[in-house]
Amino acid sequence: MFDSSDMFRAFQPHRGKAIVLVTGTSGRDWREISDNENRDLSLQGAMGQTNTAALGFALAQPDEKVVLFDSEGSLQMNMGVLGTVAGMKPSNFVHFLMDNECYATTGGKASAQCN
Repeated sequence: MFDSSDMFRAFQPHRGKAIVLVTGTSGRDWREISDNENRDLSLQGAMGQTNTAALGFALAQPDEKVVLFDSEGSLQMNMGVLGTVAGMKPSNFVHFLMDNECYATTGGKASAQCN
C-alpha cells in the first residue's frame, strides 16, 4: 500500500511558503512532518471537495503557491472539477494525486480502479 509519509518527507524540503491542503487520513501524516502548520489545511471530512477548495484558494490568492495532496478516492467523487481547473489554468496550483487503491478515510474499502 502507498505510504503518504514517504511522499510528504520528500516534498517538505521543497515546500517553501506554499499553502498545503491534504485529503483524508493523510492529513495526520502531514501534520507530523509539516514545519508550517499555519499554512496547512487538513480536509479529512471533505472527500470529493478538496480539489474544489484548493482551486478556490489558488484563485483567491494568486500570489501564493497552493499545493493539494489528494487521493484517487476523493477525486473520483468530483471528477467534474478537473474541467474547471483546466479552464481556469491557475499557475499557482499544484495537484498531487495519491493512489492508495482504497477509501482509507471510510475504513479501507477498495476504490473503483482496484483489481
